Amino acid sequence: MVGPNGLINAHRKLHAFENSAIIPGNKYNIYDIHGWEASILICYDNQLVENNRIVAILGTKILFAPHQTGSFDFPAAGMGIIPREL
Repeated sequence: MVGPNGLINAHRKLHAFENSAIIPGNKYNIYDIHGWEASILICYDNQLVENNRIVAILGTKILFAPHQTGSFDFPAAGMGIIPREL
């Protein structure tokens, strides 16, 4: 996460199962952004309600939730490969 003055902090996706080269994170991060407590949950981490509950208990008021749907090269519920020309 970056702000006007550069890096605020970094977060690693907790449930990184897409590729064995991705090293998952092992903690929930809470950041102060102009007096607001914020967290990031990346993609599938958002699907697990317990993750949302945990960051809320830790004080999160703003949750950033970047999420990608589709484009996997393996079958996944409701998702497929996004054509490269798009």
